[in-house]
Amino acid sequence: EAVKEGSDNHVISSALGHMEQTALPGEEGNCAIAGHRNYVFGRFFNRLDEVQADDEIEIETLDGTYTYRVTDSFVVEPEDVSVIEQLEGKNLTLITCTPIFVGSHRLIISAVLE
Repeated sequence: EAVKEGSDNHVISSALGHMEQTALPGEEGNCAIAGHRNYVFGRFFNRLDEVQADDEIEIETLDGTYTYRVTDSFVVEPEDVSVIEQLEGKNLTLITCTPIFVGSHRLIISAVLE
């Protein structure tokens, strides 16, 4: 399984982590998923910086597959938790450290359910 519940280091060292208190895929609100970018562990988001506006992101769950369209990508300080606030609509936020191997900031990919 590529996505597990929780976003602590124990979880995201071997998978992507669905951040607790955020919406599940396909639900109203903001589904936030965090992951590492490195070559030792947590490689799922290594190429996340290549994602661009209008790209599609598919999330397959037991309830079906949800397709999100990327609307934005930007960088924030690690303390900026506004990116996981619950929003109107069905949103997806992907979060990883940037620059790769440094991790001083957070790369954010925002998307909406099609």
